[in-house]
Amino acid sequence: MKATFAQLRAFNAVAKAGSFVKASKKLGVTQPAVTLQVRGLEDLYSIVLFVRYRHRAVLTSIGSELYEATQSMELVENEVDDVLNRQSQLLAGQLTLGAGSPLLVMPLIKEFNKKYPNVEITLELGDYNKLEAAILENSLDIGILDGLIANERLLSTKYLDQELILIVSKDHPLTNREKICPDDLANETIVLRGVGSFTRKTTEAWFHSSKIELKSRLIFNNRDSILEAVARGMGVGFIFKEEAGDDARVKKIRLFGKTTRCNENIVCLKSQIRRSTIKAFFDLIPKKI
Repeated sequence: MKATFAQLRAFNAVAKAGSFVKASKKLGVTQPAVTLQVRGLEDLYSIVLFVRYRHRAVLTSIGSELYEATQSMELVENEVDDVLNRQSQLLAGQLTLGAGSPLLVMPLIKEFNKKYPNVEITLELGDYNKLEAAILENSLDIGILDGLIANERLLSTKYLDQELILIVSKDHPLTNREKICPDDLANETIVLRGVGSFTRKTTEAWFHSSKIELKSRLIFNNRDSILEAVARGMGVGFIFKEEAGDDARVKKIRLFGKTTRCNENIVCLKSQIRRSTIKAFFDLIPKKI
């Protein structure tokens, strides 16, 4: 059996303070607790480390030798405390974010970086399923996910909600329209998100309400691809408003009829919310009263 860190820490504190009482105050524990740790160390090796007097403790020769070997412990403790304090105060650290589009997350990254410039931020782009899986595997700290967050392991807070819109190229005949109904797009090539996407489900529900069957479609798995295809005149596409950005190559057109609004949520593992970097990012979102 070897000496424990607690025993060596107690011994070192007494040796430095010259008193069991003073050592207990420095360590924030009771004097009997310090005495017990030192006595346990002495009994373990059948040695005497201190000559005890009423108000002081004097190192024996073996005690002095051990003290020389343990003085570095305090330096290590101070270094560990410094590292952890830097992290808790966000003077350092790393944060990995995931989103379907950089447009949604960039305002948050800008605000976070302004407050905590020494925290390194990495951004990964992907669809809902990819981001959710990465969060659950703890390879992604925070993701922006749309729609209902059903997994019990995940913690989420609402970031914003937005409406579905149509985007067309700036040269498209529909650019003069303020609103569009499904019948207007019966002969258009529709640029859609992949199966399972909340955008895709909302788009298909809007067409289904007018019993319009989509005849020609292109399928892309991310919003940036849809924007690029539409801008190049390959078809018309559907996207949630805040994700369209200010691309001058496309025109945004509102939809007639009711569509499901999209809730964008900031999501992390429940077990990770106490991490200072993650909590600070969540704190960027105003709390709803």
